[in-house]
Formats: sequence, C-alpha cells, structure tokens
Amino acid sequence: MQAYEDAGMRGLCHEGRWEVVLAALRDLDLRGLTDLAEREPHDPTGQPARGLAR
Repeated sequence: MQAYEDAGMRGLCHEGRWEVVLAALRDLDLRGLTDLAEREPHDPTGQPARGLAR
C-alpha cells in the first residue's frame, strides 16, 4: 500500500503505480516469514495451534 501511495505522489498513473507495487513485492525477503511459519504451527483458520505435537 505504501509503494502504491508513494508512486501516486510522484505522479504515476494507476498502471505505473501497480508496476511499482509489483517491483516492491518482488524485492521482499520472505525467508523470515517462512522461518516463522515453520516454528509456529497454525490450524486451518490461521490461529496459532495449541498443544499440537510436531
């Protein structure tokens, strides 16, 4: 959202703003999120699992 808003302030059109968003998403380092997901099991509703054996 921040990338989209910043691009709009720079005068980019809707399509240009989305290109900036896509570039920002491509640059994300998701390793920290995947590490967290592996350490913290969740049930199908997205809630942290309680008492589940690994």
